[in-house]
Amino acid sequence: MPSQEFVLSCEIQAPTEKVFDFFADHECFGRIWSGTTRRIADGVDGINGVGSKRRIHLGPYSFDETTLTCQRPELIEYTSSRNSPLRNHKGRIEIHADGDGSRIHYTIGFDPRIPGTGRFMAYLIQRDWRRRIGSIIREIEQA
Repeated sequence: MPSQEFVLSCEIQAPTEKVFDFFADHECFGRIWSGTTRRIADGVDGINGVGSKRRIHLGPYSFDETTLTCQRPELIEYTSSRNSPLRNHKGRIEIHADGDGSRIHYTIGFDPRIPGTGRFMAYLIQRDWRRRIGSIIREIEQA
């Protein structure tokens, strides 16, 4: 089990399929976080499916993440696969129907590369989520 694990959540007034399509798309997903993101490899079961990879650039630094699970419309799992600033990093995005909308339950777990920095890294990730998720929700709901 990773030394740092936390859950991010939100509610979106859109069907689960629409929410899933946004979070599964590497370029769209990348707008939640700092830096830039682009898909660098297609998956075996679709361009953003299992085995697909995204490259994330933070200034001069870049790292890759690979999709492990892609079960439309309810589950996406990914892991860091190259040069990550986090060890044993895994993300699990669950999308649940909630009345006329959807509920996101997003679990992130990791071990810090530099001992003693885990809480700070978790804080930065959660801060990015809080800063950007409102505009992401509006974008999905209006699409």
